[in-house]
Amino acid sequence: GEIVSCAGTHLYLWTMKGQLLASLNTSCWPEGNILCCCFTQKYEWDPRNVIITGSADGIVRVRADLQNGAFRRSSKGSD
Repeated sequence: GEIVSCAGTHLYLWTMKGQLLASLNTSCWPEGNILCCCFTQKYEWDPRNVIITGSADGIVRVRADLQNGAFRRSSKGSD
């Protein structure tokens, strides 16, 4: 299982043990700050799972492809 969190325009994907798997800066403008996030995970192995975010600009976004390019992969020792 994974955990999703957000701070400002940044979205993070973590392991259950707290290791950062991936991150994404979603916007360059403050009105795009993420206010809430959740994700589907009916089956852990299902590649169709998505992250859903609600932003200060009033838009709900569905973000797919969590592990394969939508997020920047975290490398050990980097932010």
